[in-house]
Amino acid sequence: MVKADLKSRHFRKLLGPLWWLFEPLMMSFVYLFLTTILLKSSSGSNQLLFILIAVISWRWFSKSVDESPAMLTSYGSVLSRTNLPLLPFVYVSTIVNLIYFLAGLSVVFAIILLFGVHITSNIIYLPFVMLVQISFIIGVTSILARAGVFLKDLVSATWVFTSIWFYLSPGIYSESLIPAGWKFYYNLNPWATILPAYRSILLGGDLPDFARLAIWFGIFLVMAIIGLKIVSRNRGRIYKVL
Repeated sequence: MVKADLKSRHFRKLLGPLWWLFEPLMMSFVYLFLTTILLKSSSGSNQLLFILIAVISWRWFSKSVDESPAMLTSYGSVLSRTNLPLLPFVYVSTIVNLIYFLAGLSVVFAIILLFGVHITSNIIYLPFVMLVQISFIIGVTSILARAGVFLKDLVSATWVFTSIWFYLSPGIYSESLIPAGWKFYYNLNPWATILPAYRSILLGGDLPDFARLAIWFGIFLVMAIIGLKIVSRNRGRIYKVL
């Protein structure tokens, strides 16, 4: 299913899977122009890497979430003639977008080597940050997948919400720009923890904030379990609608 999904996304495209590399890089250059030229703002000499790390991490999340309300309905013709379990469809979406993330991550490592940024042994903690994000994605997408079967407008609403959410997160700007009085509320955004964690490991070579990551991981793990149970337990209702 993963292989078929990947092929369908690049069917008859001239560059094929190379878009996995070009798309986040082009988006990063746009944000780089926006921040450094138009807004006269920069987070240091590695501004491109600063933005690129956020872009590939966010795309993994946003693409998974934006597609999730139509995740089950897109397979409606298949599901209506079978009695397949529904949870594998949730996993397939997550894995496909994880592959996109890993492709983007290869671009990050290439630029890190090009710019001479030092990679430390703290790189071994990168999979833990990814695990936090995976649990977050599964929790959100499974809930939206079930809701999207019954609420068709959810696809458009989700896209609008994720677009706004990116600018409320430290994607193209540093969290140091947030006023002290707003810090508490700003930290309620999980991306105020996840994005700095990626940058700490990849760009700064430092340890991420494990305490905050562990708290969010616990929350996301519970959310993922609940979301998957919702899909599984509503299988009969979902099949009737499909």
